[in-house]
Amino acid sequence: MTPRTDGAEDIVRAVRRSAAAEEQLVQMMRRFLAARTGSLLNQQQLIDLISWIRHPKMLPRAAELNVAGYSVSVRLTPDELLGGMLPFLMWLDTIPRRFGRRVLVGLAGIPGSGKSTLAAIVEWLWPQFPTQSRLTCVSIDGWHLPNVELNRRTVEWSHGVRVSLRRRKGSPDTFDATALAAAIESLKSTRCEIALPRYDRTIHEPVPNAVIVRPDRDVILLEGNYVFLGRAGWQRVNALMDVRAFVEINPLVCREGLIERHCLGGLSRRQAIEKYYENDAPNAAMVLPTRNCADLVLQFDDAHHLVAIHAPPPLGEPGST
Repeated sequence: MTPRTDGAEDIVRAVRRSAAAEEQLVQMMRRFLAARTGSLLNQQQLIDLISWIRHPKMLPRAAELNVAGYSVSVRLTPDELLGGMLPFLMWLDTIPRRFGRRVLVGLAGIPGSGKSTLAAIVEWLWPQFPTQSRLTCVSIDGWHLPNVELNRRTVEWSHGVRVSLRRRKGSPDTFDATALAAAIESLKSTRCEIALPRYDRTIHEPVPNAVIVRPDRDVILLEGNYVFLGRAGWQRVNALMDVRAFVEINPLVCREGLIERHCLGGLSRRQAIEKYYENDAPNAAMVLPTRNCADLVLQFDDAHHLVAIHAPPPLGEPGST
């Protein structure tokens, strides 16, 4: 008979009530995580994770988070928190000790995959658990070129017609990748306080000096579509990453989310759909192959819940999507 696999709430109850010996709790945790994270955590990390569960008076479940200027409601299921988010936090927390210095962790994914929201969740959860390192999240969206510059530049469109580069806003050419790489190099080479830009979706512009990276930060989580891109202007950004994680989700879910986002930004649904197929879909096709650069893949279901963490098989091989 196959042993029963306890759910997250069963494990929390057992840990909080000290209802089992430590080795039994570790075995419960190992069975619970087997299909979700595989062998991501070793024996000591499983013991530490059990200690993390004991630490807070109540495991955090819900919050209102600021994501690029918008208020986003987040509600984590117990299985998602224990079987996904906390192992990911623990994985991030070990990286500075492996390298012996501040680390840059890249977080990439196709447009609309939820990278910014995931980064906000990580920042929200981080201080609530006994992590040994200190973390700051930074989005590459802060290095969007200002709209006035995008309006000034042009790009070739269909049939040789040139249009404002702003029509391609969100594509790699609409970022200042050189300035981004320079900022990353500063983060890696110095421990002084550094002010960085942040993109505000409510005004559709980057805001200078909106993110302060303090000298004591050990983990910089850099999220964005093109963090692992190999094309001209972006190779240096990819090369500066110490570790790479990729957000994987059904592209159809991303499409609907992006269309909704464009509507919130003031477009009609017809205009939003056109914008998706003109801009977002080609950008997604460019980003998807960079999944092969990842050390870790974070798999989300259609409801944007983190359901699994694994090392990626190459695209096109069995088990890849």
